[in-house]
Parts: sequence; C-alpha cells; structure tokens
Amino acid sequence: DGHRLVKLEKKKLHSIDYTGNIVVPIKFLALLTTQLTSDGDVSMLIGDNHIQVQLEDVTITTRIIKDPYPDYEGVIPKNNTKTLIINKNNFTEAIKRVSIFSNKSSRQVALELSESSMTITTEDPENITTGKEILDCDYDGEPMTIGYNAFYLKEVLQHQQSEEIKIMLNSPLNAGLFLPMDQNDNDNKTTLLMPIRLND
Repeated sequence: DGHRLVKLEKKKLHSIDYTGNIVVPIKFLALLTTQLTSDGDVSMLIGDNHIQVQLEDVTITTRIIKDPYPDYEGVIPKNNTKTLIINKNNFTEAIKRVSIFSNKSSRQVALELSESSMTITTEDPENITTGKEILDCDYDGEPMTIGYNAFYLKEVLQHQQSEEIKIMLNSPLNAGLFLPMDQNDNDNKTTLLMPIRLND
C-alpha cells in the first residue's frame, strides 16, 4: 500500500513438477489463514487459471491473477546498517500509550534513538497534547530521530512472533526493516515500514 511490505520465505516446501510465481487475491489468503492449523500438511494444486488448497475438511479454490506482481525486491533496502534491538511487547505497549496523544490525522510519533535508550514522543498542537516514554534498547548507529505513523507501527510490531525484534535503519527518510530475532529454520520474514517526515 506504499507504506508497508512483508516478505516471508518458506524453505521446507515439497513441489512436484512446478516452479514459478503465482499472484493470488488477498481475500484468498485471508480466508486460508482462518482455516490453517499449526499441525499437518497442506496440498496445493496449481492449474493454468486457478489454484486449489486442500485441507483436512475444507477445499478452497481461487483464480490466479495474471498481472505481474510489482518488483518488491527493488524497494527492500540493502544498505540499512544501523541496528536497533528492543523488546517487542514493551515497544508495542509504549506506542499504544503515547499515540493516544498524537494528532488524529497523521498519528505521528517520533523515535529518538541513542546507544541504550529510545525516547518516544508525540504532540498534537490542535488539542495541545503531548506524550513521551523512554525505553531501554540496544542501538548500534549514529543517534537519530525517525518518525512513523503509530497505527502502521503498532500493526507491524503486533505481527512479529518474537520476544525481541531487530530493526535495521539507514536514515529518517528511508524505509526500516523489522525482523523477529527468533526465526525458525523454515521461515525468513522481513517487514518493511516507511517512515513519515516529522513536523519541524
């Protein structure tokens, strides 16, 4: 949507006589998610125009979108060398509390990063409200302040399945990469979130 991107690689898949790319509707994936369990195998049948997923008691079929998928690899930064490691739950809860005082249109929060702490601030000049919290973190990089939409940031954090997360940064104007610290051998998940320009 121009603000967020998620890339998930599954390594342990068994494919018979198929290689290539498939684009499917997002509603299909949303429906599939409600039917999946943590255990058991899933069979996927791929035709010229449709894809079918067979679960234990349910079969789901959808059309294949023929349009090419955007070049997502081209927007994932390769030179984010500043590393931030922080407890996910502490970060998420702090964003929830501080964002209550943010502007209702921009939802802007600022993250001021130093070697061992993150200061989260927001303000809404229209309603004369401000919010501030300080969290412990491990940051390897030059001090900087970066802004995010609090709604998008909370959503990204809530989908990280790890006690701690690593955020790879470059500058206040470049996309940040969010990675769970505890990824299993089968998964490789990267979430991209665009920052917003902070008000002067």
